Amino acid sequence: MVAHVVLFTPKATLSADERVAFLRTLEVAFAAVPDIARARVGRRRVSEHPYERLGERYAFLALLEFDSAAALERYLQHPAHDALSEAFYVSLAQAEVGDFELVDDVGALPI
Repeated sequence: MVAHVVLFTPKATLSADERVAFLRTLEVAFAAVPDIARARVGRRRVSEHPYERLGERYAFLALLEFDSAAALERYLQHPAHDALSEAFYVSLAQAEVGDFELVDDVGALPI
């Protein structure tokens, strides 16, 4: 399993209509690409735990799971992803994107 992790914060200047359009672009991309095994989004939940002082603070997360690296590559080449990428660059103040090989057995993690 491969996870495509996107942390992001929208521009503060986005209008309500622009925010809705951005969310609609997410929905369309997630629905249009059959290679996505699972797609979830979430808003950051801030707590008083010490880890809150680490790194950047992003407002949202998009977590897409794929059955293989090949499936992730097909998603990244899909026209719906092109539209999503454009929306990200226009709508976001900051973002971090990474791909991760997931394992169920921590002992199998090659550190």
